[in-house]
Amino acid sequence: MNWEVEINESIDERIERDGYDSLSEPERLYHGVWWLLFVAYGPGFIQYFRDTPWAWVAAARKGLSAIRADGMASLLDQAIALLPNGELPVDAASAETVFEQLKSEREDRIEEVCGRFTDEPYPEESLAAYAQTHDDRFTGPRTRLELWQSKIDRGVDTTPQYTAKVMDFEKEAEKDRPYSSRSCPHCGYPTPDYRARCKRCDYPHGKA
Repeated sequence: MNWEVEINESIDERIERDGYDSLSEPERLYHGVWWLLFVAYGPGFIQYFRDTPWAWVAAARKGLSAIRADGMASLLDQAIALLPNGELPVDAASAETVFEQLKSEREDRIEEVCGRFTDEPYPEESLAAYAQTHDDRFTGPRTRLELWQSKIDRGVDTTPQYTAKVMDFEKEAEKDRPYSSRSCPHCGYPTPDYRARCKRCDYPHGKA
């Protein structure tokens, strides 16, 4: 495997570019497990069940089995069983009804299961091994340049967000030009040799 970007970042870009249905099964299972872990270790299962599409949950359940995280798979099943009718809602409208009916005592039990879920060994190595085994089925961008180009192709504004100030790029270019032995091949902005990405369009050309 030769990845410069995180696998989940590559898959997210594939979803944005080509849609969830375009993913291969290994991509879906990896993404399902990654998203489940991300939310379970943060807001928890209630938020996960409320906001996650059923297809993603089904992929997570199958993915946990695929990476042999059987304890986590069992606990996810236990949490789903605590939902009204013991199943996930099929769409956003029915999800709203389900969670309106969910009593606080039942929510507490679901979050207790979530606590046991996050106490399980974190399957980072197993997930990485799964991706390596199915390497040829992961078809999203792997390098920073491929990721950047994919975003450009679908019309994303890749200008970095500078929260401290509004950037005046003409003035910045004047300051950066003496320290720049090259210009960005995409937008022509002078990029200081110590920077790995263009300050204006985020092109990932690396340090000089």
